[in-house]
Amino acid sequence: MLETFKRFLSSKGKVNDKYLPFYLKWITEGYRYLDIPLSQAITNEQKSQFLKHLSKSHED
Repeated sequence: MLETFKRFLSSKGKVNDKYLPFYLKWITEGYRYLDIPLSQAITNEQKSQFLKHLSKSHED
C-alpha cells in the first residue's frame, strides 16, 4: 500500500520527491500507533486520535 501511496503523492506533483520518505514515515507511524493493517482505511476519528497523540510530543 505504501508504494501505491508514494506513487500517488509523486504523480500529483504536490509533494517534492525528497519529502516522500517523511510522509511515508508518518503514515507508517500512524498505522502502528492505531494498531491496524496498512490495507485498512483509517477514519477521521482515528486520524484525529493519532494527531492528538503526536501533539503531545511534537511541535506543529
